[in-house]
Amino acid sequence: MATKKHPVNPAYPGLWFYNLADGRKQYGRRVYNPVTGKEPSRIFPGCHEEALAVQLWADENGVKSKRQARQRQTLRLEEVKTACFDKIERRLDRPQATVQTARQGKRKRGVGSEGTFRGMQSDYRLYIAPFFKPSTYMHEIEASDIEEWLDWMREQPGKKPGTTLAELTINGKLTTMRNILNTAMRIGAMDTDVMRFVDPIDLPDQNPREDYDQRALRTAELLDLIAATTEGWRRNLVTLMAFTGMRRAEVCGLQWAEVDQLGGLLNLKRSLAPLRKGKEPRRIPLKNKWERPTLILDLTAEALFSQREIEIDKGFGDDEHFAFTQTPAEADLWPERYTPGRPIHHDGVTHVVQEAGLAAGLGYVTPKTLRRTTGTIYANVPGLPDHLAARYMGHTVEVFRQNYVVPYNDAKEHETMRKELRLAGFGVKETA
Repeated sequence: MATKKHPVNPAYPGLWFYNLADGRKQYGRRVYNPVTGKEPSRIFPGCHEEALAVQLWADENGVKSKRQARQRQTLRLEEVKTACFDKIERRLDRPQATVQTARQGKRKRGVGSEGTFRGMQSDYRLYIAPFFKPSTYMHEIEASDIEEWLDWMREQPGKKPGTTLAELTINGKLTTMRNILNTAMRIGAMDTDVMRFVDPIDLPDQNPREDYDQRALRTAELLDLIAATTEGWRRNLVTLMAFTGMRRAEVCGLQWAEVDQLGGLLNLKRSLAPLRKGKEPRRIPLKNKWERPTLILDLTAEALFSQREIEIDKGFGDDEHFAFTQTPAEADLWPERYTPGRPIHHDGVTHVVQEAGLAAGLGYVTPKTLRRTTGTIYANVPGLPDHLAARYMGHTVEVFRQNYVVPYNDAKEHETMRKELRLAGFGVKETA
């Protein structure tokens, strides 16, 4: 089969054809992508007549607003995305008991949390719409376009300076795209599952990349982190997270009714759903296998006493109030989010922890780092059973060991090397 492309007519720029082995002509066109600066060729599937090719070319260039292509419903990316997201949102608006069935180990497939849904919306806005364009017809998206998009994603900057998006992160964006493509198949906007034809070598690696650091701080580093944090609610926040391993949503959603300061326990009941502008805060079930009490250490209890005094001065120290409410200082960072009595924003927690890590000279520290540190310390405390440590973290033993535990093996390794080197006479001073 000859693959040399021939222009059809100067009146139709970018429209071309090549001769097939059976004597027919296959028509297609070049499509300029301003994001990549490339102009890849794209065929019109099943288009072997010049008149049809011209009609398709004219429609893509805005001559017609609607068309029937290959006898199927024609919808644009933005329309299919809306249909996909509307269905997810309707499902999430149902009573939580019908949505979150993971507690019984029988979770249905699909998006089960509002946080995941917000992430999908962000993925579409930042990584899908800029590349494919919302006005693109769904049936025009081919496997080669998905492969080109994945290559483009691998060039996008990551969170840390000088890095690109990790493969696991790209895989999350691809999941959003898969949801949109599946919706397009269900409503008739596509009749081919293009993901079946994507070269497997181009798909994201679902393993952490080699330089992924499951970092866990030492106790001394935690104390340095707290000391470097600005006094007041910020230091109280960092202290609480450093010694309990609480998630961001758990800290944001913590209410004083859940704090048993005399008993030394946090009886966590709910966490905070992503805040929506103009809507009241909403607390949702914990992301845990069971309700878990979190032991309060001395420093944590001291921080909570200090924090309650701060909130009482602000008029929000009653049981139904949140433990960490927004402060006027946040108006400088997020003026559109500041409301007295409203819980601190999830992003505010991350910002405070990262700021403290830099001030302490510990580099890039996140709430996930503090949670992983807690899990690691629990795993290495002599006499603390795995099932109890896992329960404090809100996980099964298997998940606890797999995702959060990074044992401190370096001290053991150093001592082993010392013993072996001494036996070999290496670095040992001879005695007379």
